[in-house]
Amino acid sequence: MQANEKQSAAVEKYKDDALTLVALGIVAFVVAAVAHEGLGHGLATLTVGGTPVMLTTCYFSSSGSASRWIPAAGGIANVVVGLLFVLALRFLGSSGPHLRYFLTLALAFKLMF
Repeated sequence: MQANEKQSAAVEKYKDDALTLVALGIVAFVVAAVAHEGLGHGLATLTVGGTPVMLTTCYFSSSGSASRWIPAAGGIANVVVGLLFVLALRFLGSSGPHLRYFLTLALAFKLMF
């Protein structure tokens, strides 16, 4: 009987709220987009001496350098950040369902972006 009470208390504590789940999904997408476009393409552009011209959630434009590393860096950033999310999910996954949900969504966005 005591185990049932603890389980129902845990379920009540982490009750799903649609607004919370939507917010976590939006934050996970923003993190994925910024990592791909900003960290990936943006840092590669600065590294090879180019100038960032336009940055959106789905497009990055630069001038001054035609290096092949700039387009490749987005995919490389996806893999690196995705692996970081795998590690975070492995070590922090027991922290709570909201964190696990966020990490799973962020991982999915990074590996599918």
